Amino acid sequence: MAIAKDRTITRQLAALFDAGAIRALTDGQLLERYRRGDGEPAELAFAALVERHGEMVLRVCRARLADPQDRQDAFQATFLVLIERARSLWVRDSLGPWLHQVALRTASRARASAIRRRRLEGEAAEVAANREPHEAGVPPEVAAVLHEEIGRLPGRYRVPIVLCDLEGRTCEEAARLLGRPVGTIKSWRSRGRDLLRRRLIRAGLAPAIGIEAVIAADIARASGSDATAGRMVRAAIRMGSEGSGVGIVPASVRTLSRGVARSMLRQQGGMILAGLLVAAGLGTGIAAAMQAGGDGARRPADAAAGAAHRRPAAPPPPDVPAAAAPGGETWPLSLRDAIRIGLENSEAVRVIEPDAKGGPAEGREAARPGAADGVSPLVIAPASPTGDLERFRSDVMGKVRRIAFEYWFLSAAHVRVWASERAVAEAKEIRDREQAELVAGKGVVGDVAEAAQRLEQFSLDLVTRTSDLMTHERQLRKLMGTPAADNRRIVPTTPPRHVEDPPALKRCLADLFANQPEVLRAKRLLTDGQGHRAEDLDGAAEALIPELADGAGGPAALHEAQALLEPFGAGSLALRQAIDQARGAVVRSRQEAEQKSRQFQNAARLRIAAGQRLDAQRAYHEERRITIDRILDAVSQYYDSVGKEADYRAQYAIAMDSLEADEGTLLKTAGIATAEAPRSEPAPLHRQAIGAGRAAEAAERPRAGEDAPGTDTTGRTFSFHFTLKTGPRPIEVHGSFTVGPAR
Repeated sequence: MAIAKDRTITRQLAALFDAGAIRALTDGQLLERYRRGDGEPAELAFAALVERHGEMVLRVCRARLADPQDRQDAFQATFLVLIERARSLWVRDSLGPWLHQVALRTASRARASAIRRRRLEGEAAEVAANREPHEAGVPPEVAAVLHEEIGRLPGRYRVPIVLCDLEGRTCEEAARLLGRPVGTIKSWRSRGRDLLRRRLIRAGLAPAIGIEAVIAADIARASGSDATAGRMVRAAIRMGSEGSGVGIVPASVRTLSRGVARSMLRQQGGMILAGLLVAAGLGTGIAAAMQAGGDGARRPADAAAGAAHRRPAAPPPPDVPAAAAPGGETWPLSLRDAIRIGLENSEAVRVIEPDAKGGPAEGREAARPGAADGVSPLVIAPASPTGDLERFRSDVMGKVRRIAFEYWFLSAAHVRVWASERAVAEAKEIRDREQAELVAGKGVVGDVAEAAQRLEQFSLDLVTRTSDLMTHERQLRKLMGTPAADNRRIVPTTPPRHVEDPPALKRCLADLFANQPEVLRAKRLLTDGQGHRAEDLDGAAEALIPELADGAGGPAALHEAQALLEPFGAGSLALRQAIDQARGAVVRSRQEAEQKSRQFQNAARLRIAAGQRLDAQRAYHEERRITIDRILDAVSQYYDSVGKEADYRAQYAIAMDSLEADEGTLLKTAGIATAEAPRSEPAPLHRQAIGAGRAAEAAERPRAGEDAPGTDTTGRTFSFHFTLKTGPRPIEVHGSFTVGPAR
């Protein structure tokens, strides 16, 4: 009798569980009953497997995938793989560990497909915005790493954690399923938890609570949406009741499951082939070992000595990305040029050519823009005359700050991609070596599988970091005003500033008082509008900043400063507010810069320590003194530390730019000078073109209300020639026109 509705299956399943008919069956017995395909019993057996392991599979999918639809596809694809492999799968005790591995593979493949899809659709910038906010408890990134590390544990440690921690069984139940003593299961579970804790610490996600609490929080987080989980379980049960699921399985789920099944078959075939090669070469390997005789005792030392000559030390991260990147044309871009292009393409800014003494600013570069001798400042002015030059400077500083923000993050993204590429290269080298050792009869099949799995993870990380790089590149192009169609890879050439402690607070506040635009504007309104002397105003206003005033400060000093400003009238209130707001911003920015400096210094020390550990683990691995997971962990830890160091260095540079913007010194540091807009020249009708390859053609016309020239120019030919700086290369525009009668 076929069961038509999921409610009927659920009711009968609950009745059977209550009666104890299915509860007592192992997963192997349920799978055997499903394989026989005896109508209703087979459907109930598959439903029992889904009910038993569905929550654990859903937690894995939720940890690896942010999009709900991707989670549902991965969940259904996991059980579709079970349906397709049911007749060839043999399980003695529990399907949980096998389903956990399949769910990890399926979710990883779905994540890679989603990343490729977003990259092709140009939606990489929306990934973070579309991510669901996580509930209180374990963060999503910790949950993702947790399940990845569980999947990488050795089998004897992984199985008890999956059965007891992820599926909620007791150690006694797990011992009965595995046919092991309870003490052995408890010992393996404890060792697995310790190994998980150490790996989370090495990954930089060390929890403040124990690993038991992390797993419990992950379970609580994943069980927050019972309605969604119930729908997924019912869909999987329907899929199982139809056998292969034809007609009810979406195409995306079927494609995903087939990809996972093919990868599993390839791995299984590789293991069988490796076993045959080991059997065929066993006699040769033994004979060679016996023939080597006494030379064998010297080989580990010789191999380590040779490895010391063959392998360089852990490569340090580059200060700037490589100037040439494969796969397309590159655009080496300094921060000074990025700022100049952004200002030239701004409608509110008019760029004035630097003086002849220093030469044009284009093409020149310094460790910090404008800091090197011989580089002329970039002189800018408002596009139209304005009486508020301080507000113009404040707006320009905001634009310069945003450009520098994306520039530093793009530079860090290049370093992260470099680190991922090196990690992939080293993982490939380790995998190839293990395969060669296996063919020679010296390796282990599990080591080859471990290296291949870690290589796949490194490759997925490379895809993600490349997508992040493209996102920062698009944002920088948008801020500079360059065409989005320009597909050259931007390569930052300005190294981040040297990390050191920020200047003393007193010096920062002194710079604020002398340069901050809002403070200068408030002082100008008092001196110009009321005729007060600037020296008298400075002496009274400086007393509002306790750090700059003589004496102990406190309420008495503040009251005295306010008394000094009373002769300046009601306008002094705006000055007091401007100074108070600017002082608060500078104090906060300096604290942020100081914190980022400490974080970078800690990250740099961790990167050096990780590099030393990688060098040592390489030598030990050459001597076969450590297992493959330890050398792969060392590779992962080092290149992750390289990326984190680059991130903190970029954050420090951004914090210092913010501090200089709050002080009002950012334009001076960037080598930018401001001037009033010319009032006597007629306003040109042409503006700088936005983007390379676009030129504006226009002739200067008389202003409205002005008389035309008295001489007749009809029939005369005029020529024009000017240069546009709209990218790394200037564009020269020249031509001629003939004056004729109006039509």
